[in-house]
Amino acid sequence: MDLSKTKIHVIEGMTSGSSAVYLLLKGGKKTLVTPPALKQKNKAIFTLLRDAEVEVNTGIAIVGGVAYPLVKGGYRKEVRGRSTVKPLPKGCTRIFRVHPNRLTEKQREMMAGDGERGKYRAEFIEEGMTGKERRERAREQSAFLYRKWTSEESAKKREQRDERRSRSDYDAPESNGKPRFVGLGAKDVAKLAGLEPGEIRKFLRLKKIGKRGGRYAFTEREAKKVAKAAKKHYARRAA
Repeated sequence: MDLSKTKIHVIEGMTSGSSAVYLLLKGGKKTLVTPPALKQKNKAIFTLLRDAEVEVNTGIAIVGGVAYPLVKGGYRKEVRGRSTVKPLPKGCTRIFRVHPNRLTEKQREMMAGDGERGKYRAEFIEEGMTGKERRERAREQSAFLYRKWTSEESAKKREQRDERRSRSDYDAPESNGKPRFVGLGAKDVAKLAGLEPGEIRKFLRLKKIGKRGGRYAFTEREAKKVAKAAKKHYARRAA
């Protein structure tokens, strides 16, 4: 349906680009109206629309003062708990929530209230974007810029690292290429002491004996010494 030549009823300065615009059809007549203007002209219909929470590009039919969802072939009504499609009564009022991109720039400019400024006003008037669509675009742009920034920062750090390594006076950190001390672990010490690994770990924590490279690792001599001390410790506790 071409809405470019349909008159739009607005109240100047009272509607923003985020607001809906409704197409009212009764008989053969069609009217475009913004919520503030509709509230002023017909508060009953305005209340029905607000309570129905009509989504963009969907509509309702007002039958007997009740709003029903418009569907192909008529309107949907619950009859005895079952969804039924009923034919539209002749001359009933149908109301559609119109996406702004179906209007002309001139119509959208009439809708843009005093609160619309800068790029948001341009996005609404020139592109017909709703407030929700504009927020989604802003989030997407922000996420894109962040990904671009992190990628550029990573590339910059990688370049600096490669440059340092290529210098003749580069001295690699001592930990680079240095083999990790392996040694005997808590399980090995437990076998020597005839105890459970958990008991050995408790003993090591009690005595504040640290880990090497993130794990307990002892030379054979150290392991025997720890096993003897742990055995003695638990023997005293058992006495």
